[in-house]
Amino acid sequence: YGVSRAVVREALMRLRDRGLVEKEPYSQWLAGPLTAREVTEDYELRACLEPEALRQSAPGLGRELLEQMLERVTQAQQAEHCGLEALERLEEDLHQQCLGGLQNRKMAALIRQAQSPMIINRIFYRLLGIGADPAMLAEHRLILELLLHGAFDAAALNLREHLQRARQRMLQRLKVLSVLPEPELPGFLSKIS
Repeated sequence: YGVSRAVVREALMRLRDRGLVEKEPYSQWLAGPLTAREVTEDYELRACLEPEALRQSAPGLGRELLEQMLERVTQAQQAEHCGLEALERLEEDLHQQCLGGLQNRKMAALIRQAQSPMIINRIFYRLLGIGADPAMLAEHRLILELLLHGAFDAAALNLREHLQRARQRMLQRLKVLSVLPEPELPGFLSKIS
């Protein structure tokens, strides 16, 4: 792609920080697969950190912003089919925008790193054309409504429950994806096992 080794190294380091690739002791880089264990561990980490992050960030969230987020969830619930872009926006609203005011940089970095299983939704949607889960939309809506009413502790508790349910949904989707044929690898990757 006409870039220097420094650029490639920086890109690989960022991917490693997000948990998408690993570096072997002998300079070999490994990617995937995303396992049920990794999904479970990431969701356990998120269930511990995100509710507290929401509790800390929630007082700084503007009413207008929360109303816009709630409107997007309502539109998705009423739509016959929720597109991938809309689905990703809903996830970003709750799991990034609502936590955006977090002052603890280390906690914010850990939360970002643990969001790699979200790629399963994207793959699931693209391969099977399946959009937003109605239960997920209802959970998002409840959390946003609680935030609008200033019930920050209740919103944080519901976020924890949402993440626990999302873990189960994600593991079920991972099982479905595991029986589909493996996609062709790009030229820069080679299968080692």
